[in-house]
Amino acid sequence: MQKKINKNIVIQILFTIAVVFLIANLLIGRFNTENKIISPKEYDSKITKAVTDSLFLSALKNFNINDSWIHRTKANKKSDLYIYKIDIPYDLPNIFIIKEVYQKFSSTKLNIVSIENKDDESSLLKIMNADELYLSALLNYDKGITHLAGSINLIVILPSKIDEDLKNQFFDLNKDIIYLFSPSSNNIKLADEINNIKSGYGLIIDDNIDELNFEIRNNFSKNRLEEGINSILKAFPNIKLVYFPEEFIPSSKIKNEFKKNKLRTIDNTSPINLTNNYKTDFNKIFGSYILNCNPKDTLSIVLSTDNFIKVIPDLKMYSKLGYRFVTF
Repeated sequence: MQKKINKNIVIQILFTIAVVFLIANLLIGRFNTENKIISPKEYDSKITKAVTDSLFLSALKNFNINDSWIHRTKANKKSDLYIYKIDIPYDLPNIFIIKEVYQKFSSTKLNIVSIENKDDESSLLKIMNADELYLSALLNYDKGITHLAGSINLIVILPSKIDEDLKNQFFDLNKDIIYLFSPSSNNIKLADEINNIKSGYGLIIDDNIDELNFEIRNNFSKNRLEEGINSILKAFPNIKLVYFPEEFIPSSKIKNEFKKNKLRTIDNTSPINLTNNYKTDFNKIFGSYILNCNPKDTLSIVLSTDNFIKVIPDLKMYSKLGYRFVTF
């Protein structure tokens, strides 16, 4: 009898606990539901569809998208909504355009929706103001067009002593650039560092080389020249080119010895030389050469360190426009 009573008490206790838990869950669910805040999509009254259209087109222009690649129609005759179909060069990833559009609208309250089609790799962009469609654009790859506007070979003369901050500034650019310096034991490490990044190096050959084993002189015999060049090639096996500055006029014997080793040689007259100090806006001078180069050619420009620092902020812009930085 006692066991039966105890069993009933246990059942009642368990039932009571279950009811308590059930009520607690209901209360928690109720309060959670009441406390849920659904953020409404905020409408940006400052941005019109015309402004949206202008910002979108400016994003395309930053990537040098040709007018003939942009196809624009209105949703209907009375509508101010534009529907775009953009022909994208096969060598320009859609994601670059999409990121640029996001950046253009980052200061607004408009929302950008990107839908990717895995079959043809096209992208559909929808620019929304709250729940209203402000612009629609289909980014579609076209294998018949290219983003390449020109190839630029930048050759930068490094100072005899380069500090770590300047070196890091140059090496963090992630660009195909050739850096020039004099052959020396100290610069072997510098050559290795350049070789480990997306760049190349060349050597300055003149009368200012201090170390005997790297010396190259016009009055050297053929054997002595060969010894010097062999020492240079052994210490700097990944050399891209040899540069003869204005103050050094190499003999045909020196040029022939380098060419025999299949080394490209340039002097201050063969590429565009921008090593002087310019009182005018140097960035405009530099830009005029870049923007007028032939897409089928490679434009070589030699820059002093000071002038190169001036144009570093512009390099990203030129890359967006389709100018590729290359090395020999």
